[in-house]
Amino acid sequence: MPTLSVKNLSVSSMGEGLLKSVSFSFSGDAFCICGKKYAGKTPLCLALAGFGNPEGEVVLNGEDITRISPEARNVGVLFGKAKLFRGSVGKNIAYGLTLRKEEKANEKALATANALGLKTIFHKKAKKFKGVQAQKIAFARLIARHPTAIFADFPVREDSEEDLAFLKDCLAVCKARGILFVLFTESAVQANLFSTLGVLEKGELTFFGNREALLANPPTLLSATFGAENVNILYGEKKEGCLTVGDAQLFPTEGVGDVRVLLYEDFALLSQTGIPCRVDYVEKVGENYRYYLDFSLKDEEIGGKVTRFTLLSAVMPNEGATTVYLTVNPKKVFVF
Repeated sequence: MPTLSVKNLSVSSMGEGLLKSVSFSFSGDAFCICGKKYAGKTPLCLALAGFGNPEGEVVLNGEDITRISPEARNVGVLFGKAKLFRGSVGKNIAYGLTLRKEEKANEKALATANALGLKTIFHKKAKKFKGVQAQKIAFARLIARHPTAIFADFPVREDSEEDLAFLKDCLAVCKARGILFVLFTESAVQANLFSTLGVLEKGELTFFGNREALLANPPTLLSATFGAENVNILYGEKKEGCLTVGDAQLFPTEGVGDVRVLLYEDFALLSQTGIPCRVDYVEKVGENYRYYLDFSLKDEEIGGKVTRFTLLSAVMPNEGATTVYLTVNPKKVFVF
């Protein structure tokens, strides 16, 4: 089973810390590093691959690779926008094998193409392919040379079915071949394909561990948003010993001042009193009902509008109703 240990890894540029003493240990097939723009995801990705002259220690599968050059680490980096070389798809896949002067490089490349469903385009020009298809070719190029680990630095995407299907394929292939796969992303949807998450905030690792542990005890408001696909942030106020959001009084709390309430989709109850929100539509799910709600709230720290989330409830909707009221369970809500 692949292992990766990172100790006090730091990266600086122009005197500013891009990574600040990042440390974690992992044993398994894959994990995900989450964070918003400029959180330090790309510097960490490149540092693990051997670029950027970082300080600290990196041990991969029991071998200290801290001072080993990128080309000697036998790892691969997969970017969100694939960079393909001139020539055929086959020549792209065989590129690393050719550099190593391996025998039967073309035959090995063809075998890799077959395994990844790229046989029909093996002889076509690589430059004509874009998007996910180009990423598949770049991924095949990495897999063909049997790396120890692949670090995938993906930008913000629309999380289309094609994107997620490709990511699932990467995970399956790497697991079958004993290759460590690490994803760096801003997407909570992509992050939810992983059981182990790390969260970067302004160059610091604020969480690393099991996703369920993150949901149960989020260290920061931002980190919690990566633990589930559907997270809702409500603005509230501590007043007269109670927490109120809008006209709704939720539960007793200490202190006074502005607060934000974090709600997960399964951690809320529907009731006749509480916070009003618009119902987009409702569908039957077994014995329950799934509500699609719209709050149209904004949180600049999270990075935009938190407009929709889904909620499963045993409460039957009123026929024709367009508004419901949300009341939170004080034992399953986090106030920041």
